[in-house]
Amino acid sequence: MSQTNLAFADLLANTRHSAVHLELRDSYGIGEEEAEFDK
Repeated sequence: MSQTNLAFADLLANTRHSAVHLELRDSYGIGEEEAEFDK
């Protein structure tokens, strides 16, 4: 799906109730927390 910056700006400007940030990663680079992610 292709989108332009203008299209995204229009969608964001029309947000009335909520905005969600979803971030997915294949791995995390924090060594001391690695055991918690492996559970």
